[in-house]
Amino acid sequence: MKTTIKRDRKALEGRRLIAGKLFRRGESQAKIAVRLRVTAAAVCKWQAQWKADKEKGLLSKGPTGADPILNTKKKQLLKKAILSGPAKADTPPTSGRSNGSKL
Repeated sequence: MKTTIKRDRKALEGRRLIAGKLFRRGESQAKIAVRLRVTAAAVCKWQAQWKADKEKGLLSKGPTGADPILNTKKKQLLKKAILSGPAKADTPPTSGRSNGSKL
């Protein structure tokens, strides 16, 4: 059974920083990959980042993906609308088929 690491930015960053210390000691990429239980390709990428910017290159770049569409205020408004039910919503009820399709 394959062991997985929680996809937590701090944990992943910590692993990269450990790799940085091992690069400084002159450890081979293969040994680092085995020790940290990652692919050789990941270690190769980390070493390139480390060579360019030392530890700074191994730090997390922050959250990935698109920014959320709903801000806190919009989430509160949506929650209120859902909890109030369809009778109090500003839109008329539909049959569930918004495009007129007969499927």
